[in-house]
Amino acid sequence: MNIDILNSLTVPILLALAGFLIGFVAQTLNRQWQIKDRVAGKRLEIYEKIGEDLNRIYCYVMDVGDYTKDDPISILAAKRNAQRQMNIYQALWPADTYDALRSFLNSAFKTFQGPGEQARIRASMFQKKAYYRKLGLEWNPEWDERFVDDFGDLEAHQAEHRRLYENLQRLLSRDLMFEERPFWRRGK
Repeated sequence: MNIDILNSLTVPILLALAGFLIGFVAQTLNRQWQIKDRVAGKRLEIYEKIGEDLNRIYCYVMDVGDYTKDDPISILAAKRNAQRQMNIYQALWPADTYDALRSFLNSAFKTFQGPGEQARIRASMFQKKAYYRKLGLEWNPEWDERFVDDFGDLEAHQAEHRRLYENLQRLLSRDLMFEERPFWRRGK
């Protein structure tokens, strides 16, 4: 008779234990996704502040898109803004994303020019001047000092710059969870 009572209690106890464990795991996973969603939301806010600046820097160095709407002063301001936002919120980004940003910016700018000296743009000043002339735009001679020609072969430099930008965009996309949401969370 004791065995019958034990057998009759075993199934409900095991079901209750299984239900508790499933509920606990579900709550834990839900909390983890809520935290990841909050972090991704904050990262998206940051990206909305720097995404356009990163693209402007890319276009200016590559001489593509509407780069003539910018000048060296605005490109240096874009660099400062992007770098400031990423530095402030560095703890929210994986190390490989932050390193990719630094590599991209180092490809576009020569920094540490000395105390009080601004970074210099690693791009062909001569091509920009020629294009300005072609469009009938005025080149400010003070902009000359904002460039440095230390990259060697321009085509190789631009190819590397493109690779670094694409890598940075891939990592940012990953970190914004554009690729990693499970199927039941997509669209939310």
